[in-house]
Amino acid sequence: MIFLFLMLSIIGQHLIFRGVIPFTWIIYNIFTIQKHLYVLTLHMIYLLVLIFVDVKLLKLLVNKSISTIPHIVNYNNKKENNYLGIIILGYLLIIAIAIFQPFPLPILGERGSDTVIFIDLEYKSSLWFISVLLLVIKLYLFFVIFKSKKKPIKIAAFILIIIYSIIFGKKSAILSILSSLTFLYIIYRGYQLKLLKIRNYGIYLSKRNMIIAFFISAFLFIGIYFALLQYFRTLQQEFEIPNVLNASIMFINVVISSATIYLVQFFLLDGINYYNLYSEALGNFGVLTYFLNPILKFLFNEGIDMAIGPFLNYQLFGSTTPHGVNPTIFFELVFVLGSVELGFIFSILVMIIVYKLAKFSINYIIYHRYGDIHKTSFALAILQFLLFFTADTLNAIRMYLPVLFCILMIGETTKILKIVSNKRKYSYQNKL
Repeated sequence: MIFLFLMLSIIGQHLIFRGVIPFTWIIYNIFTIQKHLYVLTLHMIYLLVLIFVDVKLLKLLVNKSISTIPHIVNYNNKKENNYLGIIILGYLLIIAIAIFQPFPLPILGERGSDTVIFIDLEYKSSLWFISVLLLVIKLYLFFVIFKSKKKPIKIAAFILIIIYSIIFGKKSAILSILSSLTFLYIIYRGYQLKLLKIRNYGIYLSKRNMIIAFFISAFLFIGIYFALLQYFRTLQQEFEIPNVLNASIMFINVVISSATIYLVQFFLLDGINYYNLYSEALGNFGVLTYFLNPILKFLFNEGIDMAIGPFLNYQLFGSTTPHGVNPTIFFELVFVLGSVELGFIFSILVMIIVYKLAKFSINYIIYHRYGDIHKTSFALAILQFLLFFTADTLNAIRMYLPVLFCILMIGETTKILKIVSNKRKYSYQNKL
């Protein structure tokens, strides 16, 4: 059961989707491609490093969750009121979106997962602002589910997380919920994740864990069906609900296709040949222009003309649509630096940094799992940012830097208000 939870967690999904599947594709195709073998080999080494990093993080997650004694903070009703306040704020935000409609809801669009991309062209600022707010609140809500002692609050938080996730119509919406929930469940309840328990009088099934396993399995299949629905809507094809077996096979095919489409474009369609052209188009300060693009676009409406995915779409297919493959940090660095060797070296350095920071974030959440919700939410945001950064750098920067800033400001503001409140209370007591 622990293995299932590990593979469904944010690190496990990253390992499978960004590491194992692309690596398997390369092994399977390396003898048939017969071109770009140098770049292909370097990318294979990068994937091995990524797999190694994710496995190390999963091992850390299991070992520390079971063995580490958390820093316990005394429970009080005031915290429940704070959790309730977060939930009320979350529902008020949804009501405000429904009333004022700052942008058309992507989930209601006819283009499936691509709907949000086209809405972003017309409602860029409002869509980005609301997305950041929802992500900030959602990070808090994940911890509310595990920190709160009251079931109504847990259920209300869970429902709100589902609404926040599916509102943008992405294929991975439900599965992304599962990834964070299983990750945190390992941290909070990892020592209980056994279906079979051995006692002096024999072996028995854990009813609690059976119920949880059933819930996770059911939620997984809901996520699969939702992903397939959005996939067929993206293709503008009718979706006929298949049985569980056929749905699983279709889902595996979609996952493999999504995880390897960038390899098809770079190697089979010779997209790698355009890295010098892209690097030259960025100019003298190309590295800064590229990685600071989300900030430059927001502050000055300046930046790159096309990200690498849309650029490849144009070069290979003549398409001017604003979307394309997520090239991963390896190919982003190759294209931005204009050098395969430098791209490879720096991508390995990035993975080392990712490992160090992710290790710190996991340790912090584990040790302070019952501590300050602002700090644990900040640590979870860092972990999500790091994993997202290796796959889709620009969107990771665009979304998570403001999210981290918001959580930091909320935490500091709360701390200041608490200090002011305590001073007033102490002053009032002295007067008495």
